[in-house]
Amino acid sequence: MTSTRANGVADSPVMQVLVASVRRTADGKAVITPDAACVAAAAEPAALAKATALHGVNHRVLDWLEAVAPDHPVVGVLAERNREAARLDMRVRGALRIACASLGAADVAVAAMKGPVLSAIAGGNAVRRYGDLDLLVSPEDLGRAADALADAGAVVMPLEGWQLLLESRHGQIPVRLPLAVSLDLHWHLSSQQSHRNSFAIDPAAVLLARSERFRLHGEEVSVLDGVDMVLHTAAHAGWSGGDRLGWLVDVDSVVRWASARPHGLDWDEVVARAMKWRMGPLVGDMLAHTVAITGSDVPVEVLRNLDRGGVSRLLRTVERVSPLLREERPVRGLSTLVRNDVLATLPASLASITGRFAAAAARRVRGLPTDTVEEIFSAPPAGDEDWRDRYLAFAREEGSP
Repeated sequence: MTSTRANGVADSPVMQVLVASVRRTADGKAVITPDAACVAAAAEPAALAKATALHGVNHRVLDWLEAVAPDHPVVGVLAERNREAARLDMRVRGALRIACASLGAADVAVAAMKGPVLSAIAGGNAVRRYGDLDLLVSPEDLGRAADALADAGAVVMPLEGWQLLLESRHGQIPVRLPLAVSLDLHWHLSSQQSHRNSFAIDPAAVLLARSERFRLHGEEVSVLDGVDMVLHTAAHAGWSGGDRLGWLVDVDSVVRWASARPHGLDWDEVVARAMKWRMGPLVGDMLAHTVAITGSDVPVEVLRNLDRGGVSRLLRTVERVSPLLREERPVRGLSTLVRNDVLATLPASLASITGRFAAAAARRVRGLPTDTVEEIFSAPPAGDEDWRDRYLAFAREEGSP
């Protein structure tokens, strides 16, 4: 098999299996090469099982191995993980029905994001593994949404207090739904204030107004429209560092889903909205990697229009020194650190990168951890409920059009 290092991937037998498992033809079928069985045999089983989990591609590797090497020792491990993922997926879908019914009765507009939606569009026989549910509501509806979920048996704020949530400027409320399902109740596409400050993402009310209906295992739910879902999935991959193969698989799945709808995917609008949100270089970088790794059908002119010169050259230069995707995901790989600070222009990106490294150096000199560690309360402190209205006011002020 051809080396994958040219695509920003560290070459190893294990990574060759992972990359082979996620490649797709134009019609969405797995690419099975004549040497596929030999590629599978060359990967050490324990290392392959570990890397599959680290990169979040259990579903793709399991489907691929069952097709090319069904007796491979890792198949049993991945099959058990798949059963666990399927059980959680069923619980989440049940909790989603409860949440949507409660929010609908309270006249709260809502859109499901990530988790079960990405699992439903992933395709294949195995289940895409995920951990929780994400719902988007308008900040104007946030208080009523929290109350409606609580009335339906959910525990709002199970770990953190309202004061801590306000002080961290977090863009979502943690909720524990019935069926022991964790929910992030978003009022913005990004929970981090740094992203909300650096980018110009449309507010939740605008996203909800153009959301569309999606059939999720026989039931209809609202989801982000195709363009918004492509941008959010690509941006989330970049914000997370871009060093997990599963994030590129998600981008590919969303592109294929959005393109296959009756009205297709408006790529001109993808470019226009990415530029409006000031995340053209970040989205373009993630789409380019997705094309290189998965074979996703993104028009060349789209990648060209999203390539913003200096920023994109910076990312490519860093990846030549430090491949983005590796068998062992480093905690703080150079490519990951740089990608976390990619903004719309090169000066802004360099300033953000410099600021992050300077802050880390200053903390190290003072003998502090190089990353800020937020305290998580086992239970909210006394009087914490008094902070709820302040947090809701903050969300309305920061998240409204």
